[in-house]
Amino acid sequence: MEVLAIKSPVVQKSDDVFRVFSDLVSDLPEESIVCVASKIVAYEQGRVRSLGDSDFQNLVRDEADEVLFEGEWALTVKDGIVTCNAGIDNSNVEKGSVVLWPEKVWEWVQNFREKLSEKFGVKELGVVITDSKCTPRRLGVTGFALAWAGFEGIADERGKVDLFGNKISVTQRNLADSIADSAVLIMGETNESSPFAIVREVPVSFTNEKVDRSGVNIPREEDLFKL
Repeated sequence: MEVLAIKSPVVQKSDDVFRVFSDLVSDLPEESIVCVASKIVAYEQGRVRSLGDSDFQNLVRDEADEVLFEGEWALTVKDGIVTCNAGIDNSNVEKGSVVLWPEKVWEWVQNFREKLSEKFGVKELGVVITDSKCTPRRLGVTGFALAWAGFEGIADERGKVDLFGNKISVTQRNLADSIADSAVLIMGETNESSPFAIVREVPVSFTNEKVDRSGVNIPREEDLFKL
């Protein structure tokens, strides 16, 4: 697998992400996956807020679908994802402001893929919106896919057998998260100014079918962590 980070000028509020990417890339080969940092999608949508008139905690409560825990930070559920502070971030934004998670990410990623496919003349193409997350009891953040399009993001291993002939009954691999994590590793988290990455030679099945979102998140009663 090859991952190439794409450096970019600083993306400003309301900038067109498709235009920015198109100005940076002249060729996009078949079977590529384009990774896009969620923050610049949020910038395009104007999802930047000043904290001058409202405090951070109230903003978190407004953005969260559910607040599981509140303290110095809040553990929340946003769009079916357990995350810190409803995804609100105060890095890579002007002081006194914060960036919210982008809205309608599944529609955005599908539309972005269609525009890329038309411009670059490619049929087998994937797109992933990346972000970072914490793992329970584990230091540091890793990348994950906020949304994806153009490939099968979940590989169901149930029914297969392992090296010793044991039948697999639980394992499903999240390929989209794995791709996002690889991209975020190269894109960076601070001042790298690489909000895009192109991933090649990925062992996925490309498809034009829209993602079945009902199979992406786990219901709370089935969740290992029961959060």
